[in-house]
Amino acid sequence: MTLIVALMMVTFIWDMTRRQEIAEMEQNALQATALSNSLATSSAVWVLSRDYSGLQEIVQSTSAYPAVLYAIVLDLGGHILAHNDKSKIGMYLSDLPSSSAAPELRQTVGTIDVLSPIILGKKQVGWVRIGLDRRPFKARLTKIKRNGLLYILVSIGISALFVTLASRFLTRRLYAIQKVADAVQFGRPEVRVELSGNDEAAKLARQFNGMLDSLNQREQQLRSFYELNLVGLTIISPEKDWIRINDCLCHMLEYSESELRNMTWTQLTHPDDLAADDAQFNRMLANEIDGYSLEKRFISRSGKNIPVQLVVGCVRKPDRSVDYVTAMVQDITERKHFESEIRNLAFYDPLTNLPNRRMLSDRLKQAIVSCARNGKVAALLFLDLDNFKALNDTLGHATGDLLLQQVAQRLSAAVRECDTVARLGGDEFVVMLENLSAYPMEAIKHAQLIANKIITALNQSYQLDQHTYNNTPSIGVVLFDGSEQLSHDDLLKQADIAMY
Repeated sequence: MTLIVALMMVTFIWDMTRRQEIAEMEQNALQATALSNSLATSSAVWVLSRDYSGLQEIVQSTSAYPAVLYAIVLDLGGHILAHNDKSKIGMYLSDLPSSSAAPELRQTVGTIDVLSPIILGKKQVGWVRIGLDRRPFKARLTKIKRNGLLYILVSIGISALFVTLASRFLTRRLYAIQKVADAVQFGRPEVRVELSGNDEAAKLARQFNGMLDSLNQREQQLRSFYELNLVGLTIISPEKDWIRINDCLCHMLEYSESELRNMTWTQLTHPDDLAADDAQFNRMLANEIDGYSLEKRFISRSGKNIPVQLVVGCVRKPDRSVDYVTAMVQDITERKHFESEIRNLAFYDPLTNLPNRRMLSDRLKQAIVSCARNGKVAALLFLDLDNFKALNDTLGHATGDLLLQQVAQRLSAAVRECDTVARLGGDEFVVMLENLSAYPMEAIKHAQLIANKIITALNQSYQLDQHTYNNTPSIGVVLFDGSEQLSHDDLLKQADIAMY
């Protein structure tokens, strides 16, 4: 608005001064021409009569007009007959035209010069020259321009003041909203806009307050979820740096948040798990996936391996590049422990920690297939402890359990690492000997040797708390090479029969 007013004022002043200049120039030209014509008419008789004193009086009276610089009367040869400056009478002017029937107007920067012929009876008898000073006109024009510039400056100042006051008046209610927005930006989310009325600013303020309430509620919900100590939450940069870490994850890794900010997640990942995690992370950066889930191990400050379930997602920029990465880290140490316990319960005997019937069946199936493939003979030894029921009846089941545990230890020590020792239940044990030999007779000798070794080991006395106890086993042996159409259950039955 100020610029428009200033432009209009400049245009107006320029147009006004230009018109004034043109009008003044025309008026000066007319004045100079009229003076020269009047002087030419009044001096014609005096020139012809050679009355120079009268001629000088006419010139002096003409030079009395305002802005007249000079008034000159000359003869046809350019000889000055009369001049308002008497010192120049008798001189000559050489810039006269050869002849002229009308006044000749010449304009320069500082003067207006008019040369008119003196005509008497249709005959030219001389010349009249009038010069007007243009400096007063220039001074008036400069004053007009200066005053115009002053008016422009005053108008701009008034306009700027008016615009400032008007903008303050019109935007003061919007400024109240802006102040609240600035306060919220600098960490004061509880501040609200206090504007009354039903105008647009008041409606905007109410909507703005509602938006702040909604954002504040969501922020509190997110903060309460983020601060939960049930699961680790973190925000990671595409460069694998920690950006934000909640207390649960800090406690899990045994580092403070400031310490983790100076590290990357790769530094805390178990070396054996790093390649898989890094490959998935790079796939996400390459825009192949938007997230992934896997199990891995972190290494805490104290060096403890922490198995975790990792769920990773990313937030992308408009150009599809990754802005930041979010991750949920759940400690699954207890779950791994429970899984191990469940596996032990499913496949191992809880008393002796030996494989149970289920695991023995799986291994026996594999052994049958292996024998059929490599052509070697294996053996199945079925063991039963003699008079075990009498021990339970006289000394109790706890003492019987001690005997079973020691038997399990002696059996494991008496066989090779590649062999399997299992407990079927009660006082029944099974030993599976694999890869004995490709020849049945040699396999029989190996099986008999190991069976005798087992008998020797189990015939040694046992120390069961305060009781010394002697026990003997019974062993049945079955050989198999995978060529028979026998199931693992059939082999167990045959070994049981052999034992009896």
